[in-house]
Amino acid sequence: MFLELIKYYVERFNDSGIKNAFLPVKSCVGKQILCGLYERFVLDGSCVPIEQLPESKKRYYYEIVKEFYSSKEDIINGCKAAYTLTLISGF
Repeated sequence: MFLELIKYYVERFNDSGIKNAFLPVKSCVGKQILCGLYERFVLDGSCVPIEQLPESKKRYYYEIVKEFYSSKEDIINGCKAAYTLTLISGF
């Protein structure tokens, strides 16, 4: 159910440009749901941990998330949420 909801939001916001497609990460609820999915995906082997991504990918997520959050913890979780959003949506 969460995946379908997230896909809907991504499609809705993506119409306004790629930057807006990450707006679900800005929401505390969206970030929590996506972080929970991230943990599940890592545990079941569906994705590699964000720490193992190339620096360019980590920087990409950081550049997006730093506009939404300022604390280190929020930025880290926001990057995980943005990464998960990318995995789900395919953009």
